[in-house]
Amino acid sequence: MAYSALLSALRCTPVWRSSMHSVANEHSFWDALFLARNLPVYFIHADCALIHIKKVINYCSIINPRNRAYSFLGVDLAIELYNDGKHICVMFNDLVKDAGDHAVQANQFLVVSDGEGALIDPSGHLTYNALVLAMHKYLPKKELKYLFASHQDPDIIGSLDKWLFSIECTLYVSQLWSRFVPHFCNLNRADGRIVGIPDEGTPVYLRDTVIHAVPAHFLHAEGNFQFYDSKSKILFSGDMGASLVDADDIQKPITTKAEFLAHLPTMSGFHKRYMVSNKVCRFWANMVRTMNVEMLVPQYGRYFVGPEAIGAFLDWISELQCGIDLFTQENYLYRG
Repeated sequence: MAYSALLSALRCTPVWRSSMHSVANEHSFWDALFLARNLPVYFIHADCALIHIKKVINYCSIINPRNRAYSFLGVDLAIELYNDGKHICVMFNDLVKDAGDHAVQANQFLVVSDGEGALIDPSGHLTYNALVLAMHKYLPKKELKYLFASHQDPDIIGSLDKWLFSIECTLYVSQLWSRFVPHFCNLNRADGRIVGIPDEGTPVYLRDTVIHAVPAHFLHAEGNFQFYDSKSKILFSGDMGASLVDADDIQKPITTKAEFLAHLPTMSGFHKRYMVSNKVCRFWANMVRTMNVEMLVPQYGRYFVGPEAIGAFLDWISELQCGIDLFTQENYLYRG
């Protein structure tokens, strides 16, 4: 009902006649709301009510507790990691809508190459609406060709059903999970739209770049991939390199060894518990050292830029005792 009211309001304006006629064909109310961003007065829907634009900022504070206004209000939600005019890599780091802070912060990534796009680890229902809005600045949703999921967790790909319903796109995920992730979807929606990545990885072509699915198995999931953009030389590293920090802290990258060492308390505990063993950490670090990685960007927390910071992280993770290295029989006692 609110969607119809918004469309009716739009049709009565010169803006509609000049540039907004396509809104009726959009799949979601949120798309219409974004297209309406230049109107002096418009309405949005929240809790089955219509709210005047003067209350939009209050609405933003409800769906985003850190009071970050959305891009349709002229405030940028994104961190541009790379932008040469044709090729863009963007991180969205503060879209989780959870007033109680019960959900973990997560980063989502958009890669746009000459007008064609891919989302890496688009996350779940808590971020879907805000992500659709925020990415419009860089790419119309209908131009999104691929979804990439590092593994099967709900904070990685829990919103799969919404993406497959609203646009024609294909998901790439480990072949171990290609028959599990359809459980996020309504019946038959995922049929023919999921590509299982073999254990050794695969290249995926996106206009002027190649996105390589790079093996990162058991870091932490049994079937796990990271994604390397050959144009920007960014390795989107999933859980590897993750830290638990406030979203505001993510704005500043780690560029030196000293900054990395100061940052360690925010990431050490996570890696000790979630990474399966030192053996696979060493294998992974050895692989990354053979790659031309200029930026290492995890799904949680701050990111690493330059050889000094990336090298310091690789040296640390290569020596880290973690996961099953730290477990003994004492961790497997029946205490009934």
